[in-house]
Amino acid sequence: MNRLKRLSDMEYIVMNAIWSYDPPVNTGMIMEAVEKKGKEWKMPTLISYLNRLAEKGYVRSEKRGRDRWYYPIVDERTYLEFETTLFFKTYHHNSLFSLMSTLYNGRKMTKEEIDEIRNWMGEDIDA
Repeated sequence: MNRLKRLSDMEYIVMNAIWSYDPPVNTGMIMEAVEKKGKEWKMPTLISYLNRLAEKGYVRSEKRGRDRWYYPIVDERTYLEFETTLFFKTYHHNSLFSLMSTLYNGRKMTKEEIDEIRNWMGEDIDA
C-alpha cells in the first residue's frame, strides 16, 4: 500500500460514509450517509471528493451498469491509527506526558482513570 496521506475534513466525511456500509457502496448510498451528517451536496461535489479519494489511494471503483461502486482500500482503523500517530508526533513530540497533560489540563485524574491506565499498561504501578 502507498504511504497514507491526510484527508481533508470533507474527504473524511465521505470515507466515514463509505466505512459505515459493507462494501461495495454506490454514490446514492454514500450521498444518503453524507446527508445524515448534515451536508447538502450536489452529486458532482460528492463525485469530486470520491475522485480525490481514489487519487489518494483510499478507494477504488468499478462501473456496473449505470452505477459506479466504491470499495475502501484503507480501512477506518488504519486511517485513525495513521492520523492519531501523526497528531501525537506533530503536537506532542511523541511524549505521552505532553498528551496527557493537554488532555487533563491540570485536572487531577480519578482513581478509576489511573486504574484504567494501569490495566492498559499491564503493570502494577503504585500511585
